Amino acid sequence: MKRLLIILAAAVMAVGAMAQVVESAPRLVCIGNTYYYGKNAMSQRQMLDWYAQQNCQAAYDQFAKGRKMAIAGWSCLGVGVAMDLTAGACYLAAVGMSSSRSNKAPAKVISYSSNEPVLFTLLAMGATAFEIASIPLLVIGYKRMHTSADVYNVACTTAQTQPYWTIQASEQGIGLALNF
Repeated sequence: MKRLLIILAAAVMAVGAMAQVVESAPRLVCIGNTYYYGKNAMSQRQMLDWYAQQNCQAAYDQFAKGRKMAIAGWSCLGVGVAMDLTAGACYLAAVGMSSSRSNKAPAKVISYSSNEPVLFTLLAMGATAFEIASIPLLVIGYKRMHTSADVYNVACTTAQTQPYWTIQASEQGIGLALNF
């Protein structure tokens, strides 16, 4: 009986030693704004199509939401800069008009409207609001896009299991089982 147990233990250890090393699938990695799957580099535009082809809905949704937020952030920044430029132009026009009025003959009474400074002040405040709003949109949007690679690596690659052999003991003895 002891001999049988020793032979069985040696056989179990030999089976483990003869196991093949299974190469894992390449990982999706994000470096900067470029995504790498193995040796293939992909841009942000290619990533949506790639996630759709891989049928990974969780990563697709996260990447799409992040991309929309990043686009909204860049749009807010663009609107803010345009409003800043408009406010600057209004300010320069108001300063230019007031200096040209003061150089003319004092015989005419010139009325300076007090509403002109309000216009470029409101534009500058609106521009600041858009620029401040763009910061969290850009940060959160890019963070979501970059973490979608981790979502893919965890949720979508581990879902595809490989069949494997194990040794099982039951009431009727020891047997070999294929798990899939």
